[in-house]
Amino acid sequence: MFGWLLTRLLVHPGRFLGGSTLACLALASVALVVPADTSFLSVLPQHDPLVQRYLAIDQTARLSHRAILLLEGNDDAVEAAALTALETLDGHPEVDWVAPDPRQEPGARVLVASLVDDPMRLAGKDIVSGQTSFSVVERELAAALDGSGVSVGWAGVPPQTIQDIEATMGRMLWLTPLSFLGVLLLLRTVERRLVRLGLIGGALGLAAAGTVGLSALVFGSLTFNEGFLVVVVCGLGADFALHLVVRLREERAAGPGFEEALSRTLDGAGPAVAAGALTTAGAFAVLALAPETLPRRMGVIGASGLVLCLLLMLTWLPAAWVLLERRGAAPSTDAAFRVPGLRRLAGLSVAHPGRTVAVGLLALAVLLLGLGVDDGLHVVHRLREDPDLPADGAAVSVGRAVVMTTATTSAGFAGLLLSNNPSLEAMALVILLGLPICLIASISLVPALAVLLGVRRGDS
Repeated sequence: MFGWLLTRLLVHPGRFLGGSTLACLALASVALVVPADTSFLSVLPQHDPLVQRYLAIDQTARLSHRAILLLEGNDDAVEAAALTALETLDGHPEVDWVAPDPRQEPGARVLVASLVDDPMRLAGKDIVSGQTSFSVVERELAAALDGSGVSVGWAGVPPQTIQDIEATMGRMLWLTPLSFLGVLLLLRTVERRLVRLGLIGGALGLAAAGTVGLSALVFGSLTFNEGFLVVVVCGLGADFALHLVVRLREERAAGPGFEEALSRTLDGAGPAVAAGALTTAGAFAVLALAPETLPRRMGVIGASGLVLCLLLMLTWLPAAWVLLERRGAAPSTDAAFRVPGLRRLAGLSVAHPGRTVAVGLLALAVLLLGLGVDDGLHVVHRLREDPDLPADGAAVSVGRAVVMTTATTSAGFAGLLLSNNPSLEAMALVILLGLPICLIASISLVPALAVLLGVRRGDS
């Protein structure tokens, strides 16, 4: 398969490059014609019976319009502040009605205000602009009560929704480009030449654009979750490029010309890259079956995005390399890319295979996760590809790429820690803790097992 692919790549690199680009841009164009639903409701499972029941009640009771104002302090100051608040809110154009809570506690007063708009149905951009009913009322009331000496607090659906969306959208606006830049900076430690780094960035950008378009095609709308999740896909997709770059560099250093080195790279690293991509995409695809909106979007975006990244890294990127090579561009060099301690770790694992396996089995459960399998697959494939290569030599050969793919994947998921979404934050934390364990297990456990089982000699 990869030989057939290379033959056509070498004959028609421009067609591969242009065809892949047009296909991704065509997919991306779908995102331009579907509505962008950045409301709070977009992340709720609206087909869930309980959610439907709440929404039906809300249509009549208008619960999501109600904001609760709590005033605390000296009893006389609180009483005066409550009167001021009633005067400010009564008849306000952004308030339907306002009423004091008849239950009174010493030093506290509660007012309930029904606002004109429903924050759960407002677009994220309208909330961030600060022109919602709650935002206007909050500002004007803060000004009216300034110097009153009372503590002002808000509760209810409007303040909770507004503050949540403001935090999420605000973080997304800088986290998304920052995470993508972080991935590219990590790639820079491997690929020093800016032109070649730009090609990897171009492939990732096309994959991101195509993924957003596919999500729009499947769901018929876009939400703010695409911004976070597409960066995760880019972090994972960079893995494929790293394995190809490191392997191509290794093959060229062995002496053959560019076309022969590219052929060995695709034949050698290609199957492991494809297997790793498909296992991870399969793990994401399972999420697409979830009834909740967010996991389902995550599953579709993750699975389709990884498949797109895989296709582009095996077609678009090699085609770009071919064109670049034919124009006489200087090849990449390996001088700047070393991983301290990697050879020592691989050497220790094959020197003491029994102990390594005993310790490594503790991490086996993590290694079996979709992301962890990728690392082990590359080591196993390298061992099978070259029967004469020692176990630690195989680990070192792919280990440098595995170290960097762990870093780029971590960079992609790290942004989710600040997403202001408990589900995404918990998932990111588990993955960020598990990825280093997967890395160490794949670099040490797999070679140690190869030596312990007698299928490969130890040191190189």
